[in-house]
Amino acid sequence: MPTAYLTRIVEFTATHRFPDTPEFAGATDDHSHRYKCAVTVKGVFDPARGGGGVMSLPALKALLQREVVARFDGRHINKDIAPFSAGTWVATGEALAVHVWERLAGALPLLRIPRRIVNPAIAPAACAPTRPWSRSGPCGWK
Repeated sequence: MPTAYLTRIVEFTATHRFPDTPEFAGATDDHSHRYKCAVTVKGVFDPARGGGGVMSLPALKALLQREVVARFDGRHINKDIAPFSAGTWVATGEALAVHVWERLAGALPLLRIPRRIVNPAIAPAACAPTRPWSRSGPCGWK
């Protein structure tokens, strides 16, 4: 059977700030971005399976609405979202990608492709496991 991919992109607006260090000079005040988050699932395409796709698109849409959009949209990442609010993580695109991976990995056993968090003002960040079936640690890295 051929392999198929299903990608869903959601958007959210969130505020964050960086620590007051030389590395983040110029971005240490609160500022907002419109982020795009692309999530791809991979699986075997089986036309005999009900729906004929990798997974239910309504189920994927509902999961992304709950775990990404509802969690981040209109929020201040540094104040409202753990582990950023605890001060242990800096709210970079890379950290957001890892956080989204961790939120989705348990619910999406078919999650195999890098998730991208895109801040159009800078560059995309992705999180990819080295072994797609492993979920221990950030992004599945052991």
